[in-house]
Amino acid sequence: MSDNNNNNDNKLYYPITNLKSFKYLENDYFVCSTGRSLLVFSGSNYNKVFERVFDAIIYSVTVDYFNNNQFDESFDDGILLCFVVGLENKDILVYHWEEGKELQLKSQNVSNKRMVDFLVSNATENKPKHILFGSKDGRIWDWDLVTPSNLEQAKTQSVDNGCDLVMGHISQLVDLQFSSNQKFIVTADKDFKVRVSYYPNSYSIQSFKLGHESFITKILVILLNGKEFIVSGSGDGSIKLWGLLDDVPSLSYQSEVKNDILIPLYYIENKKLLVVSGVDNLFIYSLENENEIVLVQNFPNIQSAVSFLPLPSDQNDNKFLLSYSNEPFYSFLSLSNDNNQFSILNSLFPENDLQLDFTTNKKEHEFFMDNVTKKIFLKATAFNKQRPGYKPYHDRQQQNNKKNNKKKDKEQEETSEPEPKKRKTN
Repeated sequence: MSDNNNNNDNKLYYPITNLKSFKYLENDYFVCSTGRSLLVFSGSNYNKVFERVFDAIIYSVTVDYFNNNQFDESFDDGILLCFVVGLENKDILVYHWEEGKELQLKSQNVSNKRMVDFLVSNATENKPKHILFGSKDGRIWDWDLVTPSNLEQAKTQSVDNGCDLVMGHISQLVDLQFSSNQKFIVTADKDFKVRVSYYPNSYSIQSFKLGHESFITKILVILLNGKEFIVSGSGDGSIKLWGLLDDVPSLSYQSEVKNDILIPLYYIENKKLLVVSGVDNLFIYSLENENEIVLVQNFPNIQSAVSFLPLPSDQNDNKFLLSYSNEPFYSFLSLSNDNNQFSILNSLFPENDLQLDFTTNKKEHEFFMDNVTKKIFLKATAFNKQRPGYKPYHDRQQQNNKKNNKKKDKEQEETSEPEPKKRKTN
């Protein structure tokens, strides 16, 4: 264990993303990524058990079990725990993981565009598990995990890479989710809409969810009072709750923060609490009331939270890990069973000041951080310019200074005695 606040040589250089929990040989683990590093932690003692540094920034990670003979017919029949990793350079890598051993590459592919996220389809009698991945060009592909023979060619040319096209969007794809029974696939795009399509026959559209006035940020498929709902967040500062098969939203909440962008991160089903990220705040909403979405907590100064995960534990202590975009990049939260209120912890266990070791070696990150930071800043600036009422920081500062100066001048005029008028002399 190490404290990332006290070590300047080893520190967190990038926000924590892709938080996922999983079981392996009856033991609890969770995985996350930060920059180019893939980290695995034990769910019992929270020690870091594995770290792998890739050649590019990690965009997406999912964890699932696959049949060994699915990768190669010569392999013995068995079940493998695999990490599916999508990189900034468009590579899709499938690794088999065993604790204490190096990652073993089982299959790989390449996307024509950067990945949005991964889904894993359930196995059937006629079809093993497949990986569905969305790309920024609005298309969703179905990959059977067989490495295409033309992989090198695929990196320079636009080919299907052995994948089947599932569906497409005219605009940029933002998110994709399965319904609980995988009969429907739910997608969202930058054209302000959520689409529900049948799966695997995704050419048949069940419904559109129309009502947002700006781009969709993220969607969740949740279970509330025995019924499936879709939660959608948007750049218009609203959260909407839709019945899976309904055309109109059941509930809607509009943020009181001007020009806010809301991103639904996580739904705690047994508490009916929805965790939502804003630009400068973390919001906790209650879905207990069937007639409205109620804001129950607000954590200021948490900028653009990106991941939220219940920490594996043998005890029912309701501890969570939250990652966000400003330093120190993560916090531990505890949820009270008495009043369903979150509180921020200084450490995971105050009695021994335990801190999770998210630290990464500076040498592994310093060579790309300057370019990455610049790229992120330019993207954020370009995005902010599209927001209504946006003004660059220095313009806002100048405008505020002018207002303050005018206010001071006016106050001085009101408090000072007027000067007597001078007589004109011939």
